[in-house]
Amino acid sequence: MNHHLVLIHITCKASNISATKSPKIMIISQPNSSDLGACMISDPSLVEIADSLHCDVIAYDYSGYGCSTGYPSQEAIYSDIEGIYSFVSTELEYNDSDILLFGFSMGTAASIHLASIRQNAIILLSHLI
Repeated sequence: MNHHLVLIHITCKASNISATKSPKIMIISQPNSSDLGACMISDPSLVEIADSLHCDVIAYDYSGYGCSTGYPSQEAIYSDIEGIYSFVSTELEYNDSDILLFGFSMGTAASIHLASIRQNAIILLSHLI
């Protein structure tokens, strides 16, 4: 797909203080009718999640959501999380075993999809509403 995904990479406080890469990173797939702006003001916020779990956090807007281009669809959601995973493993150089997946509502389907095609994926799920 030829479009752009918008993401935010939040480094946890411990990583910032030590100036080292966090040992773990969590990819957060958000619920329907949400975007990164809503995630930044949620309770807890993405920054609070990163700091409390001592891991970095990646959150992203699905195709057609927020500032990401493209059109929303089931195929696009699966492609989006695969692209984010590729970025995390290639550009940020995290191993499969160091990547946590968290899905909330619609994001649960995206996280389950990725876990089904990746080895050593660790997944944290929130119920479908």
